[in-house]
Amino acid sequence: IRRKEKQAQLVFPVGHFAFNTPDFLLSHLTDVMIPVGTKLTVFIKLVLEFTINKATLTGITTAFNPTYSGSVQLPAKSNLVFTDFTVRPADASITIAASTDCKNAGSQTASVTVSDDPNFNDCTKDVTYTIAKKALANSMVSTSGTYTYNGSPQTVTFNVQDGVSSIIAPADYTVDGKTQTNAGSYTLTVTATSDGNYSGTATASWSIAKVQLTVTDTAAVDRPYDGTLDVETHRGTVGGIVGGDDVNVDVI
Repeated sequence: IRRKEKQAQLVFPVGHFAFNTPDFLLSHLTDVMIPVGTKLTVFIKLVLEFTINKATLTGITTAFNPTYSGSVQLPAKSNLVFTDFTVRPADASITIAASTDCKNAGSQTASVTVSDDPNFNDCTKDVTYTIAKKALANSMVSTSGTYTYNGSPQTVTFNVQDGVSSIIAPADYTVDGKTQTNAGSYTLTVTATSDGNYSGTATASWSIAKVQLTVTDTAAVDRPYDGTLDVETHRGTVGGIVGGDDVNVDVI
């Protein structure tokens, strides 16, 4: 006796289905006939589409605090701090420009623009920072010239210079001790003004030499030899005396 068994067919239409059994793996998008009694594990893959919107920057700060150099100083991109995010805009998306002179000592403002960044909306924010005053140093002050006592006030020639070629503006300092009359050694003192680009004081030395007196047209009185070196003079001219200065003359 022979028994003929029929196999029923289960038809899956074309679609995004994947069937994984010990007997076969089906992941092709075709109609499939599967024998009755086959155990199937069906995995359904869901594809979800969604959009992540660009973020908006609300605050930008900087730790950039340079010292006055005489040139425009702007914060570097690496000096910027984006207060709301740990992720930064790409450097290529950032542009920094001066809003104030960004050169002199004091509070300054730079404009930071972010544009065409893949993760952040376009925006422009102001960033404030401070340029510190530069301390004066003795190496910045020099004097020149030769001065000899002449009875009148004499003013020393001086130069206040930061570096090889940068002359410090007279508005940035005041000067004491530049004019003297009598012979001697003096100190020129340069003091930074409160509203300038420098701070502190610096000094340089200068001097007025004594005038050299001369004695001419002297004549000795004849005398007999007495074994001593004493000689009496009866005339002479002292040169180099300035104005009404008194000079004591000792004849030896």
